[in-house]
Amino acid sequence: MWNNSKESLQYIDLSHNLLTGFENNQTDLPLPNLKYLDVSSNLLETTLPIPPPSVMIYNISSNFLSGEVPTSICQVSSLAVLDLSNNALNGTLPPCLGSVAPLIYLNLARNKFSGMIPRVYPDGCALKMIDLRENRLGGTVPRSLGNCGALEYLNLGSNEINDTFPIWLSELAYLKVIGLQSNKFHGPIEGHLSQLNFTSLQILNLSNNSFNGKLPSKLLQSSRAMKVIVGQDKLAYMNIYQRLDLSIASFRANMTFEITLMNKGTEKGISEDSR
Repeated sequence: MWNNSKESLQYIDLSHNLLTGFENNQTDLPLPNLKYLDVSSNLLETTLPIPPPSVMIYNISSNFLSGEVPTSICQVSSLAVLDLSNNALNGTLPPCLGSVAPLIYLNLARNKFSGMIPRVYPDGCALKMIDLRENRLGGTVPRSLGNCGALEYLNLGSNEINDTFPIWLSELAYLKVIGLQSNKFHGPIEGHLSQLNFTSLQILNLSNNSFNGKLPSKLLQSSRAMKVIVGQDKLAYMNIYQRLDLSIASFRANMTFEITLMNKGTEKGISEDSR
């Protein structure tokens, strides 16, 4: 397949099979026009294959990948969707990861990453969704995330982050989900009253931390999106649509968000759907 279709292959979906690896352990895919690569939900036991620079959507979640994420992932200059979740990847995250200009969907949840969260998010950062939960990440929440003005979902739960409440997240006008649960956050939840303005916020999870003091009433009063009932028959939530124009057809990738809610100590999940 690699040899005979080098120039023509643009879309590959091998997801939900029992594949265990690539022939001859090849992880450098010589497909210069590939735009969509989905090998999620297989049995791959290898290091992370780096797709060609033309790839826009890359999903290799739910496998048995190990090792570190090389900095060469940042050279995939067209990357808009990156899903490496549910693997055994480790080491530190490449500092350049937040600087991939087209990236809107970053899911690295349920791995073994350690060290700091990438600190560099340039002005005009396009990220809408960041899911880093269930890793071993420490340090603080990078203030440069404030440059990601389109951010809707931020889940840093179940890590080792040691920080105070990042009140500056209220600057992100479209932020709907903040998950900081099960970390080492501490101190009071406070700030200037003018800063407590989470107008789009729907879910705020601060459980299993060391916050203290009084909960500012302005924090809840400003979260007006929590009060809105859109319809009685279904829950209106969030989606990301990424259009993929190929030479023979067009595809639209639809990604929803996953969050686990706590109710009296019991976790209740909202499922994730990608297509």
